[in-house]
Amino acid sequence: MYKWLLSICLLFSISLNAQNLVPNPSFEEHKYCPVSYTVWEQDEAVIGWHNIGTPDYYNVCCSLVSEVSVPKNIAGFQYAHSGKGYMGMYPGLEDIYAELETSLIKDSLYYVRLYVCLADTSVFAISSIQVLFSNNLPSERKITNSLGIYGPAQLSNPVQNFIVDTKNWVLLSWIYKAQGDEKYITIGNFKSQESTPIKRIKKGISMPPYYLIDDICVSRLKQDGSCDCGDSNKDDKKAIDSLRSNKLVIATNTNIILNNVFFESGKSQLLLASFKELDQLVSYLKINEKVEIEIIGYTDNSGSEDKNKALSAARAKAVADYLIAKGISKMRVVYKGLGCVNPVAGNETIEGKAKNRRVEFRITNK
Repeated sequence: MYKWLLSICLLFSISLNAQNLVPNPSFEEHKYCPVSYTVWEQDEAVIGWHNIGTPDYYNVCCSLVSEVSVPKNIAGFQYAHSGKGYMGMYPGLEDIYAELETSLIKDSLYYVRLYVCLADTSVFAISSIQVLFSNNLPSERKITNSLGIYGPAQLSNPVQNFIVDTKNWVLLSWIYKAQGDEKYITIGNFKSQESTPIKRIKKGISMPPYYLIDDICVSRLKQDGSCDCGDSNKDDKKAIDSLRSNKLVIATNTNIILNNVFFESGKSQLLLASFKELDQLVSYLKINEKVEIEIIGYTDNSGSEDKNKALSAARAKAVADYLIAKGISKMRVVYKGLGCVNPVAGNETIEGKAKNRRVEFRITNK
């Protein structure tokens, strides 16, 4: 009898943890139909959600076309991704946050996703839509400038992926390894203005980029790699498969070249085009948490031996620092620079020199 009850409780617990932990994930439940885009400044209308700054709530329940109706409103023209409502905000000036249904379980993997769309009225776009998980209630943070609030977000859209689509909802998704007991989710932009790349997409008044947000999910990954995020499950399955797969062919105990990691000539600062491949490596290391990585930098034979060793070591360190900044324990990452030894091509040609200026990595089991 007790074993039977224990089994039922265990199954219920697994099911609960696999469900979407975000309350009111598509902003359908509300205290009343919005009548003005300033209404949330006075009273938070969306059940389960709270605001930092003055985000806006849009819903089809408005009987007449107004500044907060759906699909036509002050932000332009857009139907909800699902249901009848969505949020709008200036990321960096405004955040939204909610208390999760249950706290996250330490070291468990969670699928995190949301849909975003740039408002028709925006003349600028950013890439920095971020997700912050916290154990405590988010508090008011000082707005430092016109495009940024400092904060330690764990998840961020890749820097080079500017979100410019004003017609279609764009899926942003991640796999997140819980630190343990995270209870709140906050969505916004937590970077400073200086570290937030911005792109002009058309002529117009210089206002901060304005984004619509809908269909948020945080769901613990099941043993088969799936999750339960509701009606968008087909999109989510594709996203999870993409996040879990690596275009990098990764094997243990063999040196692998990072073909898409780039630096300025003679320097060790990573270029933006490097981040996509490095993020794949980060995903691999987060999923395979019992492996370690060694990063090795190389140069061509131009210049002195000491200079080449110093540059190759600095470039290997830049890759290591990127992995660590993305949440990989520094205890799992080592690096070194070997200069111009072990060339993979002849140094007599420009093409050969380019191939020899490379960064490799080696995965080893603990």
